Amino acid sequence: MSIEDLNKLQKKYIAENNKLEKYSNARNFASGSLKLLDSSKVAKRNLDCVLYALYGENLPHDNHLDNLEKAKSWGFNISNSITVSNNITRLMENINRIDIQRNTLPFEIDGVVIKVNKISYQNILGNTAKSPRWAISYKFKSIQAETLLKNITYQVGRTGCITPVAELSPVNLAGSVIKRASLHNYEYIKKMGLQIGDTVIIEKGGDVIPKVVSINLLKRNNLCRNINFIINCHSCGSRLEKNQTEANFYCLNIYNCLPQRIGSVEHFISRDALNIQTLGSKTIELLFKELLISNISDLYFLNLDSFIGLPGFGEKSGSVKKAENILFSINESKMIPFDKVLYGLGIRYVGKTVSKKLVNYFRSISKLMAASYEDLLEVDEIGEKIAQSVVGFFSNSYNLNLINRLQKAGLLFEIQTHKNKSYKLLKLSFVISGSFTVSREDLRNIIEDNGGKNMTSISSKTSFLISGEKMGLKKKEKAIRLNVPIISEFEFYEMLK
Repeated sequence: MSIEDLNKLQKKYIAENNKLEKYSNARNFASGSLKLLDSSKVAKRNLDCVLYALYGENLPHDNHLDNLEKAKSWGFNISNSITVSNNITRLMENINRIDIQRNTLPFEIDGVVIKVNKISYQNILGNTAKSPRWAISYKFKSIQAETLLKNITYQVGRTGCITPVAELSPVNLAGSVIKRASLHNYEYIKKMGLQIGDTVIIEKGGDVIPKVVSINLLKRNNLCRNINFIINCHSCGSRLEKNQTEANFYCLNIYNCLPQRIGSVEHFISRDALNIQTLGSKTIELLFKELLISNISDLYFLNLDSFIGLPGFGEKSGSVKKAENILFSINESKMIPFDKVLYGLGIRYVGKTVSKKLVNYFRSISKLMAASYEDLLEVDEIGEKIAQSVVGFFSNSYNLNLINRLQKAGLLFEIQTHKNKSYKLLKLSFVISGSFTVSREDLRNIIEDNGGKNMTSISSKTSFLISGEKMGLKKKEKAIRLNVPIISEFEFYEMLK
C-alpha cells in the first residue's frame, strides 16, 4: 500500500470517527451499553472489564491476591495498583500513592477497597445483609466545580418526602454536565444559608449523585434572594407536614398524590421486589396518564387491548411484541416469594431485611395483618417505629383492598408449604416469648416442621408457652391466669425426642 493510500485511509478513519457520538461518562456508557437488546451493538462498543475478586468452589489459593493473579494468567484484566500491606502505615502510604496516581489511571475510581487477604478469614468474618465484614471502602475527596444557583424546584418521593433540588447553570463535573443537584431538605438549606443567585460549589456524592456542598460568599451580591420553602405539595396541593424528630417535610396525601402513586409502582416492580424489568418509568407514567392503572394491583389486570394505540407500542407498525413482553413479566412475577412481595408493598421502614424477618416469623399475610403492636415487637430487630408503621398500614382500608386484589391476581402471600420432619407436635399450639439459643424465627420453623402451630398471642386454646430469657411479663401472667403450661426451651426439645 502506498503512502498516498495510507493517508486516504487515515483521513477516512478520522472522518468516520468524528461521526460517532461522544460519551463523557464511562459509568453511564457501560451501564447503557449492557442494557441494549442487540448484542451486536454491544460488541461494537469494545467494553472492557477489570476483575477485583475471584469467586467459586475449590479456588486455586487461600488468599485473595493469588487468586486474582491466577485469573490474570487465564487472560483476565486485574488492576496493577493492588498491593499487600501488613501494617496501617504501609496501608496509608499505598492509599496516598493511588490517590496521587488517580487521574493517570486508564479508568475512573472514587477510592480504594481494603480487604482481608486470606479467604479462610473472610469466611470467618462473613457478611451482613448488604456488605462483607472483611472489606471496607476508603473514599477519596470528590472532584468539585463552581456554578450558579438559578432556582429551586421540589420532588415528591414515594413516601411523600419532599426533596428540594437546585437548578444550576450547566457545568462539567467528573465527565458529566450537571444541571441539577440535591439540597436534601429545608434544614440543610437553612444551615448553609443558601440564597437564589448564589455561586455554589458542587460535587458528586460517591462520584455519582451531584450535591451542593458549600457557597462562595465572596460572589454573593444584592440580586441574591432568600429561599421560601414551599408549604403545600406542588403536585396535589396538600399542606406539608413535618415530624419533630425528622428534618424532612412530607406530603401525607399518599393515595391521591400522583408522584407518590407512580413511585409506589416503580418500587413494586424494582429488582429487589417483583422484578418486572420490562416496565420502565416512562411506561408507568404513560399508564397513569391514560388512566389504565391507579395502583400496583391494576398491573395484574392489564391485557393486550390496554396497550393498543399507546405511543411506543406499535401504534404505527401494529406490533404487540413490547406489550406481550410486559404482560409476560407481570404474569411471571406472581411466583415471586412472599418476602419480596411484602417489601414491594412499600410499607414505611420495612426494607428487604425487615420483610424477611416478618415473613419468617408470621409465615402468611393473614397472620401478619392480624398481628398487634405487641406481637410485632416480639420479632427480632423490630422496634417501635417499624411496629407502628406496620399496624398503621394494615389498619388502612385502602391497603386492605389493595392486598385483596393482589391475592385475587395470584401473588404469593405466604411461605410455601414444605414436607414436615415429623408430626410429634400435631394439634399442639405454641406461643414463644423471650430469647433462646436459636432465633425465634428458627424456633417457629421447628414447631411448624414437626406439625405444630404458632400463635402470636396467648388464649385458652394455647397448648404451651415456651419461655426464654427476658420473657414478656404480660404473657407469663396471662398464661398463669389461663392455666397454659409454661415450658423451657430444653423441655420443648425433649418433646421432639
